[in-house]
Amino acid sequence: YQNTVPGYHYKMVKRNIPDVVRWKLLNASFQGGLTHPNIIHANQHLYEPVGSHDESSAYPYHMCLPVYPQGPFFEIDTSKVWMYPHNRWCVIYSVRFEGLQSVYYNHYIARSKCRYSTDCAWDNGRLIGGSWVEFPGITDIDMDIIMDAYKPKKVIIYRAFVSRKGYLPGYYIRFVLDLYSDKTTLKGIPDRADEYNSKKSLLNSCFGACCTSVIKSTIAYNNNDWEPIKKLTDEIIEEKLEEERAKNNPLFVYAHGVYITAASRRSLWENIVAPGMDEDVVYYDTDSIKYVNPEEHQQQFVEHNKKVDANLLEMCNHFGFDYELTRPKDKKGKAHPLGWFENEGNEDGVSYTEFCTLGAKRYAYRSVEDNQLHITVS
Repeated sequence: YQNTVPGYHYKMVKRNIPDVVRWKLLNASFQGGLTHPNIIHANQHLYEPVGSHDESSAYPYHMCLPVYPQGPFFEIDTSKVWMYPHNRWCVIYSVRFEGLQSVYYNHYIARSKCRYSTDCAWDNGRLIGGSWVEFPGITDIDMDIIMDAYKPKKVIIYRAFVSRKGYLPGYYIRFVLDLYSDKTTLKGIPDRADEYNSKKSLLNSCFGACCTSVIKSTIAYNNNDWEPIKKLTDEIIEEKLEEERAKNNPLFVYAHGVYITAASRRSLWENIVAPGMDEDVVYYDTDSIKYVNPEEHQQQFVEHNKKVDANLLEMCNHFGFDYELTRPKDKKGKAHPLGWFENEGNEDGVSYTEFCTLGAKRYAYRSVEDNQLHITVS
């Protein structure tokens, strides 16, 4: 990637290295993939057909959407947030929600990402309801999801920082598309396995490199003894940020990584709460969703995939890319459109004949393909 970027790329990255206040807000706003069981199906052994859809290269797809800050965040008067609509501006909020009660069986707010009142009710770490929760930082995308998922009685915004919203740099998106195309066309070719693994690793690292924070506590081992861990004071954080600014060739913008995962959570959430899905969803994890009554929900994913195609076509037209880069073909000539939610089951949408989950990353199922029991525990 370093060989493909223009010279001005490094100036752009340096310009987006935040100060201490903005780094803390971005760090507080970062969340990983949305992973949880539905409260009404958790700990239940389901003896019925269960469907499963998996999003093809979810993070690379979301890197092709126009949801990313185009420059440094600047603070605005909280009374003027209405002047910065979320379709045109990235907004990072410090915010308090009061009087929350979930309107869905599936719950969004993670206990680990907020401060909260003592009367809050939790669904294995996800908020059901309570008097109040506070976020040191959340993105505009998460703000929209929370307003849909809970309908709070009162929202108090303490601070707000904004940046114009748009695409990632065109040369970066093209790099991602080329890697996705190469990975797809090389998969399953025996004499090119090393090349396939290399392209796949590079594609996966495009997201990982963006969301890796350069600010970490130092853990030192000297003379057969561990030194006390130094807390990240503002002075230490600023020192580390200055070290980043002093580098000649910084490649990635941390704020972009924050928004990649946020965009992915929104895509999954929209499918979780689609008409008829809230009660039928059983389990979801970052880029996959499992649900009962699969025959009733196949069209939902067809419609979602049409929106994905429209988004990618708009992006390709914007940059002048070949649209076929977003749907490369494998060695058998089958196209694999980027970002599609693909059916993992049979033609009726059935993936499993039994399913049980005890929580995030803990589930078992009997596959309709081989009738064998499979268990995932992480």
